[in-house]
Amino acid sequence: MKKIRLNITDFKTIIDNDYYYVDKSLLIKDVLNEKVVFYIRPKGFGKSLNMSMLYYFFSINESNNSYLFEQLKISQDKKAKLHQNKYPVIALSFKDLTANNFNDMIIGYQNILKTWLKNNIANYKKEATLYNLTTENISIIDLSNSLSTISQYLKDYYHQNVIILIDDYDTPLYFSSFNHYNDKAEQFINNLIKHTTNNKAIFKAIFTGRTTLKYEYCYIYNYQNNTIFTPSKNIYFGFNEEEIKNLLQAYQLISKLPDIKKYFGGYYFSNQLLYHPAWVITYLNNPKNYEINVIENDFWINDLLTTKSFLIETELNKLLSNRTITKKVNQNISFSNLTFHNNIYSYFIFNGLLTLDGSVNNYLTIQHLKLPNLTTKMQCLNIYYHWYQNYIISKREKFLYALFNHETNTIQEIFIKIMNISFVPHVYNIDYYQGLLELLLGPLMQKSSSQPTFVVYNRQTKYELKLASIYLTICNARDKFFNLINNDVINDANNLNYELLVYQNNCFFKEK
Repeated sequence: MKKIRLNITDFKTIIDNDYYYVDKSLLIKDVLNEKVVFYIRPKGFGKSLNMSMLYYFFSINESNNSYLFEQLKISQDKKAKLHQNKYPVIALSFKDLTANNFNDMIIGYQNILKTWLKNNIANYKKEATLYNLTTENISIIDLSNSLSTISQYLKDYYHQNVIILIDDYDTPLYFSSFNHYNDKAEQFINNLIKHTTNNKAIFKAIFTGRTTLKYEYCYIYNYQNNTIFTPSKNIYFGFNEEEIKNLLQAYQLISKLPDIKKYFGGYYFSNQLLYHPAWVITYLNNPKNYEINVIENDFWINDLLTTKSFLIETELNKLLSNRTITKKVNQNISFSNLTFHNNIYSYFIFNGLLTLDGSVNNYLTIQHLKLPNLTTKMQCLNIYYHWYQNYIISKREKFLYALFNHETNTIQEIFIKIMNISFVPHVYNIDYYQGLLELLLGPLMQKSSSQPTFVVYNRQTKYELKLASIYLTICNARDKFFNLINNDVINDANNLNYELLVYQNNCFFKEK
């Protein structure tokens, strides 16, 4: 039985160490049909592994590793094999280019170049044109020409045109948008791509990312944005039904297919049903646990789901109730246009939080959308619960001020507002109300273990709140409940300063 790879994206390591590999080698044939291509897919859909595969296939320095492809589908393609290990390759990853400001981004990019030059051109410091790329004095304009400069050097040295592979090209754009230097970053990345792809030393240039390049750049320079809306490309990213069945059979887990579908499947890319490969691999590493930790540092998803929640409240309710929503989808989504309300859903699609419904027409801008699986649903709920907790805590000061100043109307208003945030699902039981009060009262609260009673101390004043739930209609329940309190039906009622009735998402406060 083959080993399960976990967080391994180096193609050679996987093949040499007999890890299970889902054959995506025909991507090589697809790449040969394009000069400049962008493969846009969600995180975890195999982009980095595919780029590593392309490097080992094309690189002139990896001819000793040609055996890696002997058992793969591409070995049967005679035309493709003519290109194997024939080209100098510049392979860079922008995955860690995560700067808080533009100057740090430039320094980070220079460090990436320096590492590549050190590993691939031993005497680069003796070549002035190459060494200057790593110095502090280089201009932004010259740095945006850096890959063109290196490509020309490699062409002159090898007498062969160059292939450029840039993985996660949009990571710096992602961080620049969140840290408010996106104009400078976008201009630099666009110029880098333009100068890189428009020089005669290039044979192919392949980029991967989660968002597309701006439409105007693709149009002017004839770049191909291959996204989830490109039917012929979806076989290279993600696992399809046949691949999942073969994988599960290899590990004698075929009986788990329905659960795998429920937790990790459900992605419809141009009418093709796909599974999230990274999540499936993680599950196979521990088949007893379906709960995959997918809360990643995607600030945009967290920010959009929280700060825009009130704008998309109705849609969120539908999605979390396993229903579909109908929205206009922008097939050319970039970080610069995320401020537009409708583009929020497009960003969620491109990042795997939402998916198209099964019946898809790629030529329509209006699409039916849904949460693809239970894992993404849990991701949404975890983000909401974290936000909801912080939201309640943010009301603490106002709540305590009202409590200590006998402002019962304000107390009631805060309580009701919190309970009526409808896109956060509630379970209206004693634990929910108890947790809510714990967050509002904070360190001032002490809890009785015997009853849902809350005691607050402030100087010499003692406030005691007893929580009760009466399953009557809210209007009729109010007076009946307070009558029970006054008639001592509820024990220790005489000790109450505030009497609180809660029923589902409504409440009444009364000062005794």
